[in-house]
Amino acid sequence: MFRRFLLLLSSILLTSINFSQSLNGTISGFIYDAETKEPLVGANVLVEGTRNGVSTSLDGRFVLKLNPGIHTVRFSFIGYERERQVFQITVSRKNFEVEVALEPVAILEEEVTVTGEKIKPTTVVQNIEAKEIQSMPTLHNDAMRTVKVLAGVASNNELSSGYNVRGGSFDENLIYINGFEIYRPFLLRHGVEENQTLLNQDLISGLKFYNGAFPVNYGDRMSSALDVSYAKNQDSQFSGTIRADVFNVGASIKTNGDNHKLGVGFRYAYPELFSTSLQTQGDYNPSFSDFQLSGEYFISKSTTLELLGIYANNKFALTPTDWVANYGGFFRGDIRELKIEYDGANSFEYKTALLGLRLNHSISKNFTLVVSVSDYYTVESEDRNTSGRIINNGQVDNDGDDGDFKKTRFEFADNSIELNSLRFRNELHYRINNHMFSFGFEYRSVGLDNQVNERLFETGEKTLLQVPIDKQFSRTDRLNNFSAFIQDEIALAEGLNANIGLRFLRYEYTNESLFSPRFNFTYIESPANIFTFSWGYYHQAPFINELRNPDLRKIKSQQSIHYVFGWERILKPDLKLTAEAYYKDLDNLIPYYFDELKMVYLNGNTREGYSYGLDLQLDGELVKGMRSIIGYSYLDSRERDKGTTQYQRRLTDQTHTINVFLQDKMPKHPNWQAHLRLLLGSGFLFYNRTTHRDLNTGNTLIDVDINRPEEYFMFFRVDLGVSAAFDVTDNSKLTAVAEILNIFNQLNYSSYDWIQVFEEYNSPMRIPRVLSRRFFNFRVEYRF
Repeated sequence: MFRRFLLLLSSILLTSINFSQSLNGTISGFIYDAETKEPLVGANVLVEGTRNGVSTSLDGRFVLKLNPGIHTVRFSFIGYERERQVFQITVSRKNFEVEVALEPVAILEEEVTVTGEKIKPTTVVQNIEAKEIQSMPTLHNDAMRTVKVLAGVASNNELSSGYNVRGGSFDENLIYINGFEIYRPFLLRHGVEENQTLLNQDLISGLKFYNGAFPVNYGDRMSSALDVSYAKNQDSQFSGTIRADVFNVGASIKTNGDNHKLGVGFRYAYPELFSTSLQTQGDYNPSFSDFQLSGEYFISKSTTLELLGIYANNKFALTPTDWVANYGGFFRGDIRELKIEYDGANSFEYKTALLGLRLNHSISKNFTLVVSVSDYYTVESEDRNTSGRIINNGQVDNDGDDGDFKKTRFEFADNSIELNSLRFRNELHYRINNHMFSFGFEYRSVGLDNQVNERLFETGEKTLLQVPIDKQFSRTDRLNNFSAFIQDEIALAEGLNANIGLRFLRYEYTNESLFSPRFNFTYIESPANIFTFSWGYYHQAPFINELRNPDLRKIKSQQSIHYVFGWERILKPDLKLTAEAYYKDLDNLIPYYFDELKMVYLNGNTREGYSYGLDLQLDGELVKGMRSIIGYSYLDSRERDKGTTQYQRRLTDQTHTINVFLQDKMPKHPNWQAHLRLLLGSGFLFYNRTTHRDLNTGNTLIDVDINRPEEYFMFFRVDLGVSAAFDVTDNSKLTAVAEILNIFNQLNYSSYDWIQVFEEYNSPMRIPRVLSRRFFNFRVEYRF
């Protein structure tokens, strides 16, 4: 009976498969240059609204498989006008044969100046569009924080925009706006000082994110590259946005004329109310303002000039009053309280300016020249002068006890950074047959003034004290460097494309000459299956954080070799599943630990290690017209001292992470929508503390033990936004957004304080420092 059932089931399946295959159709054909009649090798054939596409073979031919229905197919190639045709696959007519003649473009388009419109799977580069950035509930509605929902990305601090990629630190990520590199602040201690980032959400058209193995035209960091594009191709001649919420206000205007495109944005933030959700209480005075301009001027039909200007001013001042933390047996109900009573004040400030110019000139339809120059300037300062009386209050409900005084902590800092980076870059792009060659070189003149003046010491009797810190030095460095690259994007055969490149690096201040070969192969096995393999060398020269340790004088670049295998499966036209397995070989690592958010580098290039893992992501429309992302990542990242055999977990070894971004809308009222972001992960790591006796004072001191990593408690955070959009006129819209940030009021750990609570135990207890509590935000946006 069971055998008959299997036979029946098999016949049904085979019949259904054969029937469905009999309904499938194909479009085959030939794509050629309308003027020369030559075949276009590597031209793209794409079903609009899907990832179903192929590239033409060496003879300009293609075959595209389609399901029954009406499909709009787009034919495109670098430097040519696009063409669209509509096909209807039915039982009576399911096969089409076409010849497509593409006209060369006379005017310089954006796709000509870069590398062309190649079909790039999510396993090579991930994308977030402007509408998703604007709808995702994040602190400050910040574009950089939206990256945290993508595959391979992890974070354990919502106050900071920093993120970790596949076991790397937040110090290992490249960030660009319109091709000009920017930096996050360097002197952050808690994260809340950062406020807004430099990415203006109203000017962004989208972002591209490489979570590893990025091509040679990008720079030199060990983990990832974020490439943000400001809108230069808006359709309307005049548009704008006005927004206001509890955190900030902003306005932007975009114009589109006959010979120019321009976007201007202004933002001001004063998130004082958010301080009520923080653990440290006191008088907060944060403020942020910036002005940004992005433009494009068409000098002629073959020449354009691009401009990017940014000026940002961030100030943060805090007069703390007290800090209260709980410890003890949370599950047994034995909850105890520790308090720090503060005197003094802290302040943090940065000013950043960027001016970038890029000239694009089309020498011929196959030859493009790109010349750019930029100047990035930032100055940061950190002032801290506080004393804190540390008191153990014991049981939380012990109202009558004044507490047990433990010790007094004194902290002083007068730190500053001044960075000026002048960059000159020249690129050539040349297309011939099935090749797209890119050549480029870049020289940077970088000046860095680094001042460190900080002290920490504790006083107290019959208690363990922290190792005193006394760092005072001032240094000026010239971090000049030169790089050059050559890259070929090539169609090797039907469905097989490659990006092969070599990058040369010369760092004058470390006296290093390095080579960085990188490649990617993409194989389109069928419209539903795309396979990729990427490999490359990535070097990271010492920069500001490494150079803030005066003992690190002769350090060299850290190195990472990436191996990435990816598979993209199209489940249906608007939904796909991606899987990436990767391995990173790490060498010349500089060990570090975290003091809150501050990275403290130690020793020299004394360690080596590895990272490997798996990223899975479901990406597409679970609800029609609204993108959602569900991802899971597994990571194993370890390191060891060179010459030893014992590995230990790296501080960024977050073994399991789940990142979710869901969107929904009411069927009968689609203008009412909900947007949810969930971040869940096993804990990052910290270095435990050890004790030793100071022979000079006789005190027993608490110190960092970099050979004893332990894991924080899991990180869990859910943010929810509900929006309603209303048409004011035919060309304007008003949107109201209500957000609950940290909807479950989860108190995630940012770090530990180390205090000897009980005299009878001669060891410190770790007291958790927690992040923000639940917070309600309301935003109004008017777009016209």
